[in-house]
Amino acid sequence: MILSWINGSLTASVLATVASKRSARATWEALEQRYASSSHNRILFLRNELL
Repeated sequence: MILSWINGSLTASVLATVASKRSARATWEALEQRYASSSHNRILFLRNELL
């Protein structure tokens, strides 16, 4: 059920990157790895995505 909630909240492009994950934990870890980068370039990219 949690996996369905996570997947339901994702955009199609992000969902495509985690579609092969079979558990909520694996999906969450993949999302964390993708978006938790603290590099300056990544921060700028995410800010632009939010605008």
